[in-house]
Amino acid sequence: MKKEKLLAVSIIFLILVPLVLAENEQINDYNNYNQLTLKYKIEGGFELQKTGSNPNVKEAEAVLTFFPRKDDIQKVQTISPFSGPNAKITQNPSEINYKWDNPAIGNFNFGVDSTISIDNGFVIINEKVNFPLDEPIINEYTEATEFIDINNEIKEQAQQIVAGEDDAYLASFKMATWINKNIEYNLTTLTAEVVQKSSWVLDNREGVCDEITNLFISMSRSVGIPARFVYGVSYTNIGYDWGPHGWAEVYLPDKGWVPFDVTYGQFGWIDPSHVKLKVKADSGDATVKYSWKSADTQLKANEIKMKTNLISKGNEIEPPIKITVHPMIEKVGPGSYVPIKLEVVNDNEYYFPDTFRLTKSPELIEENVKHVLLRPKEIKHEYWILKIPDEIEDSYIYTTNIEIEDQFHKKAISKITYGENYKTVTLDEAKEIVAQNGDRELNTISRNIELKCPIDKEIYSYEERNLVCNIRNSGNIPLKNLNICFTKDCQVTDLGIAEQKNITFPININPGEYIFKVKAYNNDVSITKDVQIKILSQPNLKIKRLDYPKEVSYEEKIELKLLLTTEAEVKDLKIKIGDEEFEISDLNNLVQTNLPVNSKELYSINEESFEIELEYKDKNNKKYEIKEKYPIKINNAPWYVKALSYLGLM
Repeated sequence: MKKEKLLAVSIIFLILVPLVLAENEQINDYNNYNQLTLKYKIEGGFELQKTGSNPNVKEAEAVLTFFPRKDDIQKVQTISPFSGPNAKITQNPSEINYKWDNPAIGNFNFGVDSTISIDNGFVIINEKVNFPLDEPIINEYTEATEFIDINNEIKEQAQQIVAGEDDAYLASFKMATWINKNIEYNLTTLTAEVVQKSSWVLDNREGVCDEITNLFISMSRSVGIPARFVYGVSYTNIGYDWGPHGWAEVYLPDKGWVPFDVTYGQFGWIDPSHVKLKVKADSGDATVKYSWKSADTQLKANEIKMKTNLISKGNEIEPPIKITVHPMIEKVGPGSYVPIKLEVVNDNEYYFPDTFRLTKSPELIEENVKHVLLRPKEIKHEYWILKIPDEIEDSYIYTTNIEIEDQFHKKAISKITYGENYKTVTLDEAKEIVAQNGDRELNTISRNIELKCPIDKEIYSYEERNLVCNIRNSGNIPLKNLNICFTKDCQVTDLGIAEQKNITFPININPGEYIFKVKAYNNDVSITKDVQIKILSQPNLKIKRLDYPKEVSYEEKIELKLLLTTEAEVKDLKIKIGDEEFEISDLNNLVQTNLPVNSKELYSINEESFEIELEYKDKNNKKYEIKEKYPIKINNAPWYVKALSYLGLM
């Protein structure tokens, strides 16, 4: 019989999935519903194909990483993994594993059926979270990854957007708004195998939802705000169905993870059509991972299919804000430019994000969208400038409607009257009216730095000696030309908002104890720290005191009370007294130990003294040895002991 070697093979498939359309109603969005109940199904498959004359499959495995996840707004009512032929199915919080042992050649399928209910994802934030944040506690979500990279251009753009902001929610909102306005949503950037990196998106000013989300996460992390990528599906009015989608969550201390869908313009909330399937530090992660062990066999993966159906809708919600709109000049002549004011009132004790669109008006000279984040109890105003037609018929008075609608479909309506008998308002006049009446954002500039220079308690003169200082910009504007000085050694650096760097200084000083000052400063800020440094040539282990009987009989059991001191940590200490050996694993500062010995170990005919030998290592495993002699008189030694000792045989 011919034997074939079984080969272990694995393959990973990314989330590049075609959409299988579900039967759903054709509405624009579900923003104004408090809850949706959905049926979600994901299905994959593969074929084990014969490649030789003696196919043999020991095992095949599919690991599904995309399935509905439970969180504060998404409840998983049912979840039912399935497979065919029947597989051994195991599930943990991050993946569902399908394993077939000794399967026959053929087709395999697997997936999940689930029912989920999703609340309108509005996170209540009732107090300001200071920005910049303290040093991040979730390092995994503040560092660059493969697709969510962070280069100088991303850092600089993020710094410009949030400079002077002291509110972390508003800082995130400003970055999301900038990206929404300046990065074009463009499906042509999506290729068959790769998602573009954040740096590419910023350079080209375009991307799809995953790529736009990547850039937002990169900017957030670059200013010290933890952010992560969410894989899922959501409803879109392109095709009026659910399709693959990506959005972000940012972490605000004591508030938790706050959703930001920059593509949809939902900043601090998400509508209930969003189905969360996975969260990761990076995008471009695998949907399914395949592996198999076989001979004369290959695995051909099928397309991953997802289908989402609407089961039921909850109640329509009324946004908890008040909006009014009116023209700042109610009657104008032909060709006029009319400033329009939208007033938004938040009477609540929490922040409220919203987006407003001018849906009915004459010609508009700017974008029709305004993104607004209201603080608790805040009133804000937004302005547009409209253009009245140049040519109108004489003796007629015209009235045109103005309508503004928010994300939750709440509307504010007003009117403009124009005719030949009214004054014509120029564009400059309209801009001046807006400038005089517009809200002025008052930023609180903070220039703060944190300086830490941790150093070992003791440094040995034989070591390469460096002082490493960590300096962090904890203010809300970038710091330029920052001098960091240790003794006469100075280095110059720039620090972005929330950025931190390690500055290394060589230590070139003789053994001894010193207190030095480390100073960081520029024209706007200054901080000084005292650094205490101790340089040693050795640990300086000493026998401070030894208590013992000065006169004893031969073979008398006695106790030596030994008090040891050291200036530095020592380890693997061995105390040798004659043929006796005692061990102490670690020693810091001061230790007293009692050593039981037989006086015969101390006997010597040539001198009335005994020797204690100490062997030990410092923290770097360098070895040291100390020998000390102490007087003692030992009586009644047998004649043969004296003889042997005299001959040097003891």
